[in-house]
Amino acid sequence: MEPIIAVLNRDGVPSSIERCTSVLLFCRIGKHWTVNEEIPWHLIASEDPQDVRDQVRSLILELGECRIIVAERLAGLAYHVFDRMGFAVFEAVDIGDDMFDSVLSDVQTAAEQPDEELLGPIACDNQGRYELDLVTLQKRHPEISSKRALREFLRTNRNFYELRVLCSHVPPWLEAELPALRLGWRTEKLPDGRLSIVIFHRTCKEDLP
Repeated sequence: MEPIIAVLNRDGVPSSIERCTSVLLFCRIGKHWTVNEEIPWHLIASEDPQDVRDQVRSLILELGECRIIVAERLAGLAYHVFDRMGFAVFEAVDIGDDMFDSVLSDVQTAAEQPDEELLGPIACDNQGRYELDLVTLQKRHPEISSKRALREFLRTNRNFYELRVLCSHVPPWLEAELPALRLGWRTEKLPDGRLSIVIFHRTCKEDLP
């Protein structure tokens, strides 16, 4: 059974990397998840990005084969390091058997889902505009994460002018990755409570009619 790590604060609940005081490695034994190892760790504040990366990598080296992490929020440099090391990242406000079972189920479903069956952005016109209703997509296909729906498109489609994504919140990985892809973005709160995220190439945005 694949282990899961939880990033916790002093109160023993999921936290961000910045507020982390310990990392617990959970394994499932029978019907329950139990703590297999506790790793005292906290991120020492630093203005040097390389120092932050090195601190996170040093933690990852202690985790063995574990490639699933649960945190209240994971973004920025820390997210990039975990992502590049192949981690599945989940956000949660509490931990427990049901939550860990759900996380593991999502990971296993994603691993079994053939890439060609994934649903993603669709073209709106012949001028390079695309859209994705992520809220509706995930209601129909809960096994498809925002990353699986969007990441390949953003990394490989260099010809789109604008991608409009309807969602309930800005995915942390998206906020962290767009600058690296030289993509701009803006958000708009819709009357129904959803967010509209408009993603565009900085170099061509001014050419849009």
